[in-house]
Amino acid sequence: MKFSLRTSDIEELIYEQDLLTSPLSCEENPNPKFELDIGFMKGAMEAQVFEDYYFHQAELISNSDLKFYTSGDKPCVEIHFHLQGCGRGKWKGFKDETIIAQGEYNIFYSPEPQGVFETEANVMQKVFEINLMPENFIKMAKTCGNLFHRFIKDIEAERPSMLVAGNLPISPSMQMVLFQMMNSSFEDPLRIIYFQAKVYELLTLIAGELQLDKPLFSFGKEDEDKLYFAKEQLIKNVANPPSLSELAKISGLNEFKLKKGFKEIFGNSVFGYLLDFKLEKAKQLLVNPSLSIGDVAFLTGYKNQGHFTTAFKKKYGVTPNFIKQN
Repeated sequence: MKFSLRTSDIEELIYEQDLLTSPLSCEENPNPKFELDIGFMKGAMEAQVFEDYYFHQAELISNSDLKFYTSGDKPCVEIHFHLQGCGRGKWKGFKDETIIAQGEYNIFYSPEPQGVFETEANVMQKVFEINLMPENFIKMAKTCGNLFHRFIKDIEAERPSMLVAGNLPISPSMQMVLFQMMNSSFEDPLRIIYFQAKVYELLTLIAGELQLDKPLFSFGKEDEDKLYFAKEQLIKNVANPPSLSELAKISGLNEFKLKKGFKEIFGNSVFGYLLDFKLEKAKQLLVNPSLSIGDVAFLTGYKNQGHFTTAFKKKYGVTPNFIKQN
């Protein structure tokens, strides 16, 4: 995997490192480490290399906005945990950009792993990534039943894919496993057994969070349809949403069922879901050069641009202006 850094303004190449040409080529150094100190940027990277997968952790901070370019010569499944900071990326084959914030994770499949990841100046970035060969991921994921069924189908069809459209929060249990992996002192052959067990443990925790192998809700079909109708009413009226009582009335549900159903089916409160939707929509609108930040704030229901900026930065870790300029 080749890794290079460029400034965000003139895209001048400032650093390049072939982190892992191939896991098989690193048998003599299964735990490569790199220190970076190039004036305006400091950090460290470390990997744990195995026959058909590797782990990579990095901690970087710079006084300039940066673009991180990565490229690989083989299809790859990446489990990405963003432990600190926030960034935005665009990967080959994916239609939309991805913004991933502190405390979030996702799983990506890239038939051609090439992309660029941008970060903001003076913000510490700390990430932990697990990169697996697709066939190895499928073998491990299938031990969780049908939880990863759709994602596996995309891999088998060689379609670029991510586990979920939005990112998921890193749970305390996952944080504990990641801490153990980042601080392990095992050497081969125990190192191999230990890390493989930890990957299985993480996949089990992810599967448990998703709960895709059983009904996500305890409502009947009629109430389920009403909840989806209520969600659509929120989305259609994002700039001027109905109150909770109004939404209950137009959907034909009482407020208790409405609140309980939203939490159970959509994983959020009614207005927590609306806030996430508004900010996700804002993120997409910000890349439109014909819309100002004020326009985006208005279109997503914010009367005060300052309130919009505060909410956006709290959600994504960067300001709307950072998205706009990049």
